[in-house]
Amino acid sequence: MITTVIIDDEKRSISVLHTLLTDYCPEVAIVGTSDSALHGIDLIRQKQPDLVFLDIRMPGINAFELLDHFKDPQFRIVFTTAYDNHAVKAIKYAALDYLLKPIGIEDLKGAISRFNQQLQKPGNRLHILAENERNPLKKYSKIAIPSVHGYDFLDTADIVWINASDAYSVFHLTNGSTITASSNLKKYEELLDSSTFLRIHHSHIININHVKKYIRAKNAYVIMLDGTELEISQRRKDVMSGFIQSP
Repeated sequence: MITTVIIDDEKRSISVLHTLLTDYCPEVAIVGTSDSALHGIDLIRQKQPDLVFLDIRMPGINAFELLDHFKDPQFRIVFTTAYDNHAVKAIKYAALDYLLKPIGIEDLKGAISRFNQQLQKPGNRLHILAENERNPLKKYSKIAIPSVHGYDFLDTADIVWINASDAYSVFHLTNGSTITASSNLKKYEELLDSSTFLRIHHSHIININHVKKYIRAKNAYVIMLDGTELEISQRRKDVMSGFIQSP
C-alpha cells in the first residue's frame, strides 16, 4: 500500500480528494489529513507517509515553506492547487505531479502510476532536486520537465541544447528526441547548472559538454555534437569566450 497524507486548508478539497483516492486508487491508504500547513509538518513527521498531497497556497506558511522543514525528505509530493502559476517552483522541488483543481480522475490515477514507476528507479528525486532551490550553484544531475500529464525527469547530461519557441522551451536530447516544456527559456536558465549550461542567444541555451566546435568570426556560432549550428549573439560573445577560458 502507498501511505498518504492530504494537506489542504480547504476541508471540502480534502473531502473530495479523499473520496477520489478511496474510490479510484485502492492501492492508496490515507493515514492522515490536515487543514493546516503547520499541523501538516507534524503530521508528516508522525506518519512518515510515502506520498503527500499538498495544497500550495495556505494561511500561515505555504507549501514550499512547509517543505523547507524537511532537509532529507523520503516522501514524494503531488501539489494540488487552483492556480497554475507555481509550476516552475514545483519543478525545483521535484514534485511527482502538479494537479490543478478540480482534480480529474485520470490525472489522479496518472500521479499514482508515476509514483509506482519511480519506486522502480534508484535515488530520491525529491531530495536531489529540492537541493537546486536551496543551492542553485550546486551541480546536479536531474531536472523535471512539466508535460501534459505530469513531469518528465531528465538527466541533464542528456540535454544537448534548448531553444525558445514562443512561450515554450524545446529540449534537444542526445538520443535525437525532443521534449517541449510549457515554460520559457529564462526559467530554465535560472534552474540549470551555470557551470555546464550557457545562454549564448536569446533563443537558445547550450550544454557546453556537447559543443563540437566554436567558430570565432564576425557572426560567431557553435556546432553541437548533433550537427546543429547555433548563432552566438553579439552581446554574448564575451560570455562565451570567458566561459571557455575559465578554469
